[in-house]
This record gives sequence, C-alpha cells and structure tokens, in this order.
Amino acid sequence: MTGISINGYTRVQMRTAKKTYLRGAEVFLLPCKVNPCNPWIAPVGIKKETEATEEEAKKTWEQSINAYAYYNLCSETGKYISFYLK
Repeated sequence: MTGISINGYTRVQMRTAKKTYLRGAEVFLLPCKVNPCNPWIAPVGIKKETEATEEEAKKTWEQSINAYAYYNLCSETGKYISFYLK
C-alpha cells in the first residue's frame, strides 16, 4: 500500500515517515480507512521543532503518534495510522 499518491499526498511506511520527521519535514497522519481527499477528516500534519535535539524529537514523535492513535482510531476509521508525505 505504500507509494500510492492521492491528491498530492504519497503514502509511506512508518520508518520512512519517522526519518522524514527527524530531518525536519512535515508528515501527515490519517486512519488507515480514510482517504486523504475526505471532506470530513483532514490529514493532521506534525513537524519537528527546530530547536529540539534528536532525543527530544524521538520522544515527541512517539507522543504524537500515541496521542493521535488514542483519539482518532476506531473500527470505523481504521485500527492503525497511515503516514503520508506531501
């Protein structure tokens, strides 16, 4: 399922998304059953803070992923996160 491009968003694996995030680019999150063109659920972008060290960035990545999963995943939208790059 990786490499699919929809409306300017390209789906990537989690490890690719994490590497991209640690380099400072924006990564977009969506539940797995949701299309990036959906008018009701928009992709959520996360980006590393410029002053953050690598350890702080890794911790922030984990916190962001866990918080998104807790509040947005269910049986209707999907049980895991899909990662997109623009």
